[in-house]
Amino acid sequence: MDHRRIARHNVAISIEDEHPGQPRTLGLYQSVGYGADQMREITLYRLPIMRAAGSGNRLRQVVHETLLHELGHLFGMSEHDLDEYTIGNDPRPGAQPVHPPPD
Repeated sequence: MDHRRIARHNVAISIEDEHPGQPRTLGLYQSVGYGADQMREITLYRLPIMRAAGSGNRLRQVVHETLLHELGHLFGMSEHDLDEYTIGNDPRPGAQPVHPPPD
């Protein structure tokens, strides 16, 4: 994704321990308000991400994939759309892989 497109949306990224009542949620995209007053935020949930990674070796990849998933929502993609890629919650067989994070 183009970082300039992300910057134009003025999205905040925050980190919290866990989504209340949803311990398996890795990330959440929220948009509140309209027009110039619209606020956009992506929240990454540290504890579920660490559990999903299982080890320090996979942590960077899980964070990267979660962030890409939430950015997909920022750009209007539905859960069904994201399932066409390996970053979907329920990727279809043969889903298009996303690139690993750069070193």
